[in-house]
Amino acid sequence: MLTVRPRFTELAFHLYGRPLHPELFEFLATRRIERDTYRADIAITSSGHVITFTQGPVILTEVSASPKHPLPQRRCLSRQTLTTKHQERIDYREGITYETQYYREPANPGTLIDIEHQMPACGEAEGLVHRFGPSGRMSMGAFSYIDIQTRSQSLMVKAFHTFPDDGLVLRSQTTIRLRPASKADGATH
Repeated sequence: MLTVRPRFTELAFHLYGRPLHPELFEFLATRRIERDTYRADIAITSSGHVITFTQGPVILTEVSASPKHPLPQRRCLSRQTLTTKHQERIDYREGITYETQYYREPANPGTLIDIEHQMPACGEAEGLVHRFGPSGRMSMGAFSYIDIQTRSQSLMVKAFHTFPDDGLVLRSQTTIRLRPASKADGATH
């Protein structure tokens, strides 16, 4: 499947306190992570990525998407148009902390070619990978790589998306931390 990524200026980051219907997205690569205390579904989509984190009744969904996607307004906790750099922290329900940061950096065609050749070495064993078809403006298509790191009380997702037509690379890191269980929480009498 040849899919062309939208331009960088068309994207925004959204955070929801709810799940979103999968029909809203075109999934290109997916992975499910299940730990003792949480589950995470991570996907590269036609316009960026989707991370859905579930712990008990709490669900957080991060979306990098174009305005062409009909995203709901209900329970949208944050919406950030992509600029040069952004950092955000939200202390959410049940002791869950959501932190994200992203930054864009310029990349000339030579740098993008180097990146394109280095990323497949990372392989899907360490995360998710998708190569987009060329847009016609440049002969090189965009590339996405997502690295997933899990711990018992945290999830870290590093996303790396190239935008050859814009001469940019977008790097983001999202960390979701759970409140450590205290001794009082686990004590029985």
